[in-house]
Amino acid sequence: MQTLQRWIILFRGMFIASLILVSLVPLRPAAAHFGEPYTVLYDQKIGEFTLSMKADPDVGTGTFYSDIELPANMNDGEVTIAIQAVADANSTGPSSSSASSQSSSHKASIEQTIEFDQEGYWTLDVTVTAGESTGKHQFKVLVTPPFPPWITTLICLAPFLVVAAIWTLTMRRNALLKQQQSEN
Repeated sequence: MQTLQRWIILFRGMFIASLILVSLVPLRPAAAHFGEPYTVLYDQKIGEFTLSMKADPDVGTGTFYSDIELPANMNDGEVTIAIQAVADANSTGPSSSSASSQSSSHKASIEQTIEFDQEGYWTLDVTVTAGESTGKHQFKVLVTPPFPPWITTLICLAPFLVVAAIWTLTMRRNALLKQQQSEN
């Protein structure tokens, strides 16, 4: 019976600790993504081209990775992608970037950075040029604040630390109870 009561007390403690931890976290929408860049365009037809793009749009410097497929009738050559970003809210001004790459076997991969001065939604105007052909596309992307990776580690580690602390306290308490029983 005492073992059952101990488990009930342990689960109550874990529940209360979880409620305290949850109450310490401010409630607001997710403002940043963590990890690898995410897909913002997938096999989007832009004129004669097919564009797939991954992005890591953080305040400060946002990085964009573009994969461009050229039509079969186009010769390999220089492919240029230009991105102009304009904030939907007040900003100090538009930001733009242009990069080029040599295509091989009708594919080109280009990495470029764009400076973002505030978080929020930005409208991106993408222009792809190769030879005589040009394609344009416009879409929105959410620019998020940069988030230090060590904070993510701490947030993810917190539940394990709580369980470890509860386990340690329980084991310590059990050892003290055994010691008192052996003395009596």
